[in-house]
Amino acid sequence: MTQKTPTIKKQMLEVMIEYTETFLIPLLDDRFDTFRNEFRLELKEEIGSLRHELKDYVDKKLADQTSDIFRRLDRRDQKNIKFKQKVVTVFKDNDLASSKDLTYLVGLANA
Repeated sequence: MTQKTPTIKKQMLEVMIEYTETFLIPLLDDRFDTFRNEFRLELKEEIGSLRHELKDYVDKKLADQTSDIFRRLDRRDQKNIKFKQKVVTVFKDNDLASSKDLTYLVGLANA
């Protein structure tokens, strides 16, 4: 076997460097760009899906809370009306107010 001379080694190295710069690096760049673009698309789709799920969740919770709030307000209003009607009944039964005042209070109690 003959030993390779330094010039042949140098020529082989130059060819390998040229091959790497002209073929391998651009190929890897293209593949990386393709991978990055596909990853971005997948990520955007996933974020869009998560956004949609979050919006649905918040909408449902808000609807539940809103209906609970209105039910509580309605119960409070019903209690308030019953209290006012009871006060009017007490005034009427014990003759504590004139008929004009009672008519006014009945109007307020049922409003």
